[in-house]
Amino acid sequence: MRDRNLLASALRQLGALFLVVSVQAALAQEQEVVALPPTLFRVLIAAGSGLDQAVALRGVLRTLLVNGSSVARGGTAWDADCEDANRDSNGTAGLIRLALADGSWLVQATCAQGAYQGSFWAAQLWIADTGQGVGALLRWPIAAEHLGAPANFELSEQVVVWGDLTVLAPPHSTRAELEILNRFRAPGDCGTRTRYALERGALRVVGLAAVFTCPESLGVSGPADWRALPTSDR
Repeated sequence: MRDRNLLASALRQLGALFLVVSVQAALAQEQEVVALPPTLFRVLIAAGSGLDQAVALRGVLRTLLVNGSSVARGGTAWDADCEDANRDSNGTAGLIRLALADGSWLVQATCAQGAYQGSFWAAQLWIADTGQGVGALLRWPIAAEHLGAPANFELSEQVVVWGDLTVLAPPHSTRAELEILNRFRAPGDCGTRTRYALERGALRVVGLAAVFTCPESLGVSGPADWRALPTSDR
């Protein structure tokens, strides 16, 4: 009986892993790369910060939204809430630009502040072989419980995502890695912690820990206690 249960568990994990691999392969094939206005691109990747870079970042994001992914065009657009969320007295709030380990840049714009975490757009920019600045709006594979079984999850693509985004720096690695911690409620006792590999605008899930169903009692565990689930990074 024990061997049969172990076999059933292994088959469920294999099924979940197959689903993750299939979805991620489909998402990577559909990613759209957009040529960026040279002037905006030069301002955006230059050293320093301030209003000029904030204006350039907004221009680059709008270029990606208009010319990029059909998911972005047909789904969520840059609206008044996004604009309000990343403006302050000098127009630089809510806009982030970071250099990544692989030589590209991550740009991020807040869309909603939220009570304990916000939502955001993000894009990856890099220099193509031709010397042209290009970028891709990031479309995040987000995990959700599948058929009520915590070990079985499915991925859906989202352009605007909720959570805290961190750029990871694995030792001796030139691969760009990101992590999103999405707490389903303020105590952080349920949610997802997802690690992504990022290459040329394509995201792949390489690590996932989750508690999909919030417990009745608040604060009984934290993200460090969440169960690790199988992913395709083997």
